[in-house]
Amino acid sequence: MVTADPGTRVKVASPARDRLAAAALETFARNGYHGASTRDICAAAGMNNASIHYHFGDKAGLYRELYRRALDSYDATVQAAAIGSRTGRSALLAYHGAVLRMHADDGFALLTQLHLREESEPTGIVDDLRPHGLDMLFEVLGGLVQRELGLTAMTPAVQRLVLSIHGSGLVHVVKRRGITEAVPGLYDDLDGLIEHLADVGMAMIECESARHKTTKS
Repeated sequence: MVTADPGTRVKVASPARDRLAAAALETFARNGYHGASTRDICAAAGMNNASIHYHFGDKAGLYRELYRRALDSYDATVQAAAIGSRTGRSALLAYHGAVLRMHADDGFALLTQLHLREESEPTGIVDDLRPHGLDMLFEVLGGLVQRELGLTAMTPAVQRLVLSIHGSGLVHVVKRRGITEAVPGLYDDLDGLIEHLADVGMAMIECESARHKTTKS
């Protein structure tokens, strides 16, 4: 198993470092971790073969940095939407709006592809980072669901509901290119899609609320 030291010092940002990261992101997303050679990454960045070692320590360190960037971007985007201060449909509009608009950016789409490759072709390099994405999801959407259901604990029912709400929007991230080809124009009205997803989420919450009341009676 390939590993990287989680404590590896991260060098300060620089144009050269960012150029190398951009080239690596495209290469990793296209070829996967094991199919991406450091030589190809450096060539794509127009830099010498020692650049990865200088800026990131090694190939695994570079991969971890890109994976972490995606988590940080997701966290910052969702936090900026201030979902914790909203309720009901307003909160779901803010959540789906933030996530879908973020993923519409080509750069972030590549980060998403990198994460999907890690799910299907696990490297072991970011195993300690992977749970953080779910932790953020349960914190943001879980808090909303708990408020709407009047619960104080993160129960399995809440976790299932969180994943279902998130999944209703995730299909438009994972399958966006295929959907665009099969259904041209579907994403022309992004606001309409966001409103639809908010309505679907509220229906899920209302269904779980009714089930919860029935179980208690």
